Amino acid sequence: MFKYLNKDESGQSLVLVALMMAVLLGFGALAIDIGYMTFQKSELQNAADAAALAGAGSIPIPGVTANDIRDTIVPDYVDDNINNLISLEVNPGADLISANVVEVTITQEIPKLLGGILSDKSEIMTVTARAEYTPGKEKKEQIVEKVTKEVPSTQWTGESLPFINVKQSGFNIGTEFEVWNKIANGYFECINNFEVLGSGSNLYFNVDIQKGLEIKNGVVASKKDELQTYYDYHKKQDVYIYSLSPTALSTQKVTMNYYDKKDGTKTQVVENLYDKHGDLAWKNKDGFVDISSLVLIRCTFQEYIDKGKDGKTLKLIPKKVYNIANNEWPEGYTNPDEDLIVEVVEDKITEIVTYEKPKIKLIQ
Repeated sequence: MFKYLNKDESGQSLVLVALMMAVLLGFGALAIDIGYMTFQKSELQNAADAAALAGAGSIPIPGVTANDIRDTIVPDYVDDNINNLISLEVNPGADLISANVVEVTITQEIPKLLGGILSDKSEIMTVTARAEYTPGKEKKEQIVEKVTKEVPSTQWTGESLPFINVKQSGFNIGTEFEVWNKIANGYFECINNFEVLGSGSNLYFNVDIQKGLEIKNGVVASKKDELQTYYDYHKKQDVYIYSLSPTALSTQKVTMNYYDKKDGTKTQVVENLYDKHGDLAWKNKDGFVDISSLVLIRCTFQEYIDKGKDGKTLKLIPKKVYNIANNEWPEGYTNPDEDLIVEVVEDKITEIVTYEKPKIKLIQ
């Protein structure tokens, strides 16, 4: 009797296997559709990127407007490359066009492969892409080279009186002023770096200011006869005299050059014109007044006065002031006896112009 109570369990494994297969197939379908959806979204994003780049690339085309990009160029590109399109939004509005940017938003229906058995048969995807157009532009670069060349020396040598004017009156065109006066203890407005060349009507004073003007006491005293001769032959001719510049006189500052006796190295120092005792602070020094503190005055002789024991006085009438610090010199102001050639180092500037090509790129 008990053998009838014993149940027959054959076939139960088959039912369990069938149930497990259904679950496994569902997960497999889901996995396949997830991979497929990921792939489709990547493809859709690529298409949106390409459409945005096509729109941005049309910005520089003459005659193309924002409406053309929004209504024709981008939609035509999308229609040729995307199926199952639900919506397309192109935003090349005035604000974006002014910034050379085109924005494209695409919505597409993506059919599922297997997952539709368990859920919706399709997936709605939306992607956005923005592309920017950057115009090409010129890029200029300057290359500076030091070039040495030989030129006639029209600056560093020339005929002028062996004095320096240190009074503002020397700049009043047409108004008489005096030089060779005692303006400080033992100082009569004399310079040192000059030489007397020629004789008679051909006599002149040659001043070399390549280093500047050297200020010394008493150096003109031994040249009184030469000055008399020069005056006698130049009463009705233009003569030149160096002067402290209006700026140096108004600021009471003068730029001095000092040169090392061993290697000639120049040191430049700005010094006071007068010391606390009212004496010229820069006379009888080993330095030279720099050209930046000087001007050149073209004058005519007014009078040459012999004061006996009190010395002599030259009266001049200024006609023109030359700002030699800015390389302003009288025409032909050179040594009458020789054409000196000097080496001048100049900057040779070469301008290189390159063109940076236009760029179209995706942006965030």
